[in-house]
Amino acid sequence: MEEDPAFYEDFSVLIQQAIDDFRAKRISDIDYLGKVSDIREKVSGNIREDIPLVLRENAHATAYFGSIKQILKKYSLTDEGLENISSQIALKIDEILKKHMKVKFWEDKDAQNRAFNDIEDFLLDQINKEKGLSLQFDDIDKVVEKTFRIAKHRNTS
Repeated sequence: MEEDPAFYEDFSVLIQQAIDDFRAKRISDIDYLGKVSDIREKVSGNIREDIPLVLRENAHATAYFGSIKQILKKYSLTDEGLENISSQIALKIDEILKKHMKVKFWEDKDAQNRAFNDIEDFLLDQINKEKGLSLQFDDIDKVVEKTFRIAKHRNTS
């Protein structure tokens, strides 16, 4: 769950919906089994239908994407704009983390702070100024915290 929270949250909602439909007798036993089996197959195969093409070859950026997208949903963006900016941010965060990654990165607060500062600078300079998004500082902190948590659980160091 911590390796890609948005991915697993989506599936937990689908599982709960299937359970609720079955308990309310809206679907038959065989339909219930089919839905749950389909969900299990997608989770175990890490099948992602909602991921932009630009991210499909980058597992770490893909994991960051869902969490970033959730944070940015409150901004006035079209669906396409939200997807594009979230993708761009996810790819750049992955690039920044790779640049700063070293042995025992997660134990080195100075290295983490340098990565944090680079991400913050990117969000303020590239996203806010060039894209005109006006991300709030709380949201910038959330983006960094969530992506750091995901990166740490994905064993990127």
